[in-house]
Amino acid sequence: MAQAKPNPFSYFSVQWIDKESTILFLTEQHEYEKALELINTISHHLDPRLVVATTKCLIGLHKIPQALEILLAAEKRDWVLPQILLLKGKALFEIKEYNTAKMAFERCLEINPSYEIKRWIQRCNVYLAADNEELSRRVVRYEPQLAQCQEPEPEPEPKPKPRHEWYQSSTHVTMVLYIKDIKESDLNVSFDNDSLDVCINSDGKTKLHIDLAKSIEPNQSSYSVTSKKIEIKMQKAVKGQWSIFEVHH
Repeated sequence: MAQAKPNPFSYFSVQWIDKESTILFLTEQHEYEKALELINTISHHLDPRLVVATTKCLIGLHKIPQALEILLAAEKRDWVLPQILLLKGKALFEIKEYNTAKMAFERCLEINPSYEIKRWIQRCNVYLAADNEELSRRVVRYEPQLAQCQEPEPEPEPKPKPRHEWYQSSTHVTMVLYIKDIKESDLNVSFDNDSLDVCINSDGKTKLHIDLAKSIEPNQSSYSVTSKKIEIKMQKAVKGQWSIFEVHH
């Protein structure tokens, strides 16, 4: 009986699968530097999954221009995948290109409707509305009865972060903002997997962005308003204790 010939590529195939699995695991664990080191040892530009992993790492490390360059190259290859459009939107949002980011999210929503993408579009709308109102305050109007043009009003100084605190249980983490007399209609709170945005319209446009220390479940999170405070309750993605509430980049 003839002995079966060994497959010369089987060893390398196993190595490739192990590397890819390790890269995806490191990316999900936010070990971006380690994942990129491993990605750089293989040819990843022809594999959409590794392109997604690479850009996730670059965005996580705030290397937005490099991430956008890879994403645009992927689009030129007609890789119009939901993950690529979502990452493109996130990268553009990071550099405050809210309108272009919104268009990327809307394209992603057409292909793969999801609650997460709708929340990203909502976040873009919050920031676009704030920017439009800020722009309208800066417009210098011509008044015929005046001999000279009016000087534009000076920009208001940024408001300090309101007094706040946080506490937790094994399943939830809660942030309390001590701001009085806020109407719920003047408040926008947007949850993401690893961040939180708060926009208050009634007090000169307070905008607060917090990068959370760990992940949450956005669709299981909520907020409430009283006469003295805003309470934001978020469900943890993984049960356990957090040593810190937010991270500073």
